[in-house]
Amino acid sequence: VSNDVEPKPESIAVNRHKRIRENAEECYLNNAHAQLTRYMSKSSKRQRTYHVGDVVGLKITDVDRTNTSM
Repeated sequence: VSNDVEPKPESIAVNRHKRIRENAEECYLNNAHAQLTRYMSKSSKRQRTYHVGDVVGLKITDVDRTNTSM
């Protein structure tokens, strides 16, 4: 008499799904960490103080652009 138990197809699918989810989570966290690192390094290079006469760019939202064309 053999005690070998065949895994049920449902448990194989669950294990495969769990493995895929863990891999996706790891990839997502690695990507998020890379983006955060990139953002932090770029923001640290930005100039923080401005003086009179400095040229700066300001982003104007679509809502505020109604009276910009003259």
